[in-house]
Amino acid sequence: MGISKEQLKKNSRRIFGKDRTGRSIPAMVIDDEFVDRRILAQLLRSVGFDVLAESSNGVNGRNDFIRFRPKLVVLDMHMPGSSGLDALKDIKSIEPNVVVVMCTSDNRTETVQTLLTAGADDYSVKPIDRTQFLYKLEKLVLRKGLRN
Repeated sequence: MGISKEQLKKNSRRIFGKDRTGRSIPAMVIDDEFVDRRILAQLLRSVGFDVLAESSNGVNGRNDFIRFRPKLVVLDMHMPGSSGLDALKDIKSIEPNVVVVMCTSDNRTETVQTLLTAGADDYSVKPIDRTQFLYKLEKLVLRKGLRN
């Protein structure tokens, strides 16, 4: 069952990346793949988030997180050097209330459970389905109170 063009249009007009005062919610993307990073950042911007940083690895991502203090982080699981899981643990130890969405091509139950146990608020399987990803993000924004 696919998404109709009308549903896709309606979803693309939603602006839920802003708080109640109209300010954009600060976010960042950490992904070693340039194209994936740019797509995710553009997707966040399309719904109103202010993407403060796009980092290419876990170490730079951690440093950018400390520098910018976003409320939302979209984080790739598999990266060379510091893994997404390591970066997740570091970021959550700095700011436990930050919302982190993990992106992974590995959707095995044990991998997903590891991510959620380590503090991820949600996950998406690559390749990212735009509509499903935005739906998850919108639910997270509401559930975690990012619009306050």
